[in-house]
Amino acid sequence: MAAVAVADRGAQQGFRFEGTAHIHETDDFANHILDQTNIFDRFPRAGVVVIDVERIYKLDNTLEAGIQIA
Repeated sequence: MAAVAVADRGAQQGFRFEGTAHIHETDDFANHILDQTNIFDRFPRAGVVVIDVERIYKLDNTLEAGIQIA
């Protein structure tokens, strides 16, 4: 299980995404994505994480905060 939260602080609105995480480090998918970056100039190892989103929650500054919307 993984969770990622995003928010627009000025608008006081956001979402929390939860789901199953898949980590790619040395497979073709990771190589395809990472080869388009300069990440290895700064770090010896890198990976790509893909999250299958299973649930979405509101993080607004309202009484609806925490309500599952999907």
